[in-house]
Amino acid sequence: MSPKSQSNRWLVCFLLFVSFLLPLVSVPGLASTFSTPKLILVGSVLALGLPVAAALGVAPFRFPFLLEAVLFLWLTSLSVSSIFGVVVSTTALLTQLFGVGWLAFVVLVQPPVDELAGAIILSGAGISIVALLQYLGIDPFVLAGWSPLTIGDRRMRVYSTLGNPNFVAAFLTSLLPLTIGLFRRLSPANRRLARSVLAILGLELLAIAATGSRAPVLGLFAGAVCWALLNAQWMSWRTWAAILFVCLALLAISPARSLKTTVEGRVYLWRITAQHVGEAPLFAGL
Repeated sequence: MSPKSQSNRWLVCFLLFVSFLLPLVSVPGLASTFSTPKLILVGSVLALGLPVAAALGVAPFRFPFLLEAVLFLWLTSLSVSSIFGVVVSTTALLTQLFGVGWLAFVVLVQPPVDELAGAIILSGAGISIVALLQYLGIDPFVLAGWSPLTIGDRRMRVYSTLGNPNFVAAFLTSLLPLTIGLFRRLSPANRRLARSVLAILGLELLAIAATGSRAPVLGLFAGAVCWALLNAQWMSWRTWAAILFVCLALLAISPARSLKTTVEGRVYLWRITAQHVGEAPLFAGL
């Protein structure tokens, strides 16, 4: 292996390690126990990794046209909202910009898809395990001597390493298609690895249910519809009935607030927000 190839491999391993570590990193005692350490980590990695990757010339820095258009619109919306917004959150803005930077870093390094997916899925397994332990009343953070404010709330205590059950549910729900995809890509010879990935998929589903978040239920149903449309396949009515039944059952047994209370709260927010749409800078001169 040439020195350049060896350097590139070290860079790939570094990216894979950070991809695994980033969702898990937390520092109890900080003002923002979960978000600040992640922001510092990804900012430091980009400050170090982007120049190194560019200097090594690991891969041509080129996005597909459609992705370039999406990134342009994304950055434009960030710029406009930052310029005209009454209150601009520096942390929220950096989080968005670091997301673009991380995408550029991945494009430059171009790690093997299966390895990157595996690193992220392993991180999801760690998040799932912490969430399930918290659901059972065995909070690793509490055992380590930290007492979060959410400990008295049965549902809010399932925050894992992301700080909120809804964040945990959203992250794990986004991992489900990736986990299923990796499982399907594994060859029959990798039965042990396939069983491990399947076990992680089960952990993800259990952890999502433990959070009590309802959004993943709607997301999974929408995902099934998209899969059927993209594959030009319409599943049998029995399959759709089973999916609908599971979704309704999950909604019914969710430990969150009652569905009626949740809907009333959303309607109230929409009604109040609609009254102030005309105050937005975009419509101020109309």
